[in-house]
Amino acid sequence: MKKKLVIGVLAVVGLLALSQTPAAAATCLSWKTVAGSSMCVAWATKGVQVLVTFRDGCFVDTPIGGGDLSSSLSTTGGGGSGSVEGCQVTVTASGSDSIAFCGNPLRPTRVPCNQPFTFGPTSLGPGTANNTCVEHEDHESAQGEAHEKHHCVNAATLNPAGAVAAGTACCTAAGAGAFLDLTPIEMETNLFASYFGGGSEVPPCTPGAFGCNVQQTCSINPKKIQFITDPAQGREYQCNIDCVGAACFVGD
Repeated sequence: MKKKLVIGVLAVVGLLALSQTPAAAATCLSWKTVAGSSMCVAWATKGVQVLVTFRDGCFVDTPIGGGDLSSSLSTTGGGGSGSVEGCQVTVTASGSDSIAFCGNPLRPTRVPCNQPFTFGPTSLGPGTANNTCVEHEDHESAQGEAHEKHHCVNAATLNPAGAVAAGTACCTAAGAGAFLDLTPIEMETNLFASYFGGGSEVPPCTPGAFGCNVQQTCSINPKKIQFITDPAQGREYQCNIDCVGAACFVGD
């Protein structure tokens, strides 16, 4: 049976077992019904970490060896020989309000930083690290796919290359020593999710769409920002959705 994107419902998700998953973000506090995409997106500190969970819609049924899709994507357990993962995301975060850490890694100096920074773009999904998909056995009923249990979890620490110059400038200006790390206090995030099993004939972010764009504004109390080396110690950002789908491109 072909798996389709379905509209998500508000729910609370428990801790997800995934190596190097952000500890706070792993709870992924609530599912957001972002148009047709059942996605839960959570952000955490340690530079910037992201966790994206897809409920349903992340598998495409196609015969193994029967086309470019099946040859380029990995097979998944529990879904039959023709089931391949079909969801991937690209994420970025940017802003100009952050904390830079400088000097001795054992006793780093915190420096307020107002230099523009960018983390990412970073891709998650098929073929990337910290990507786990589970497809459970179907339990057919009158409602069919509504009772299937599928999910994919993707986690990553965003590429900090675009934040190094900002942090270095702030550490140098403060005379605080070498740059160690930078953590946003507030940031604008952008996520683009694409679904290999969707179709371009439907609008973005609707059931069956091939892609969905989500932009959020995320912030954290500066007192919660610490210099950490273990991603599992990351602290969760609070985020509001600014726009979804076509609304994100109005005026561009």
